[in-house]
Amino acid sequence: MAIPPPKELLELRESVELMDAFSQDGFTEIATLARLALRSLEAPAGYLHLDDIGHALQAIHAAAVQARESIHDEAGRVDCGHVDEAAQRRLCAWQTVYEKGAIHACKSH
Repeated sequence: MAIPPPKELLELRESVELMDAFSQDGFTEIATLARLALRSLEAPAGYLHLDDIGHALQAIHAAAVQARESIHDEAGRVDCGHVDEAAQRRLCAWQTVYEKGAIHACKSH
């Protein structure tokens, strides 16, 4: 009889499988919408309905944001989320200037 893996390993496996599902769903939706938008521009009639292309681009943007946030949230749930340290420093600098009007409150790197 095999010894079951530790609880943390099972949670990580479930998380990776969920992130894979999020990415497959999100990126399939993005690819499909982009393909449809591009195909509509291959015919003159497509240029008569540019608002449809605009809506497709909005849907692509929304699907990308949703996929990114779902994957990031799930990675964070198992303490594996990516932290963009340069972006964190920029945010800290902006907050300091915006809230206090001084740059010295954040650590320099």
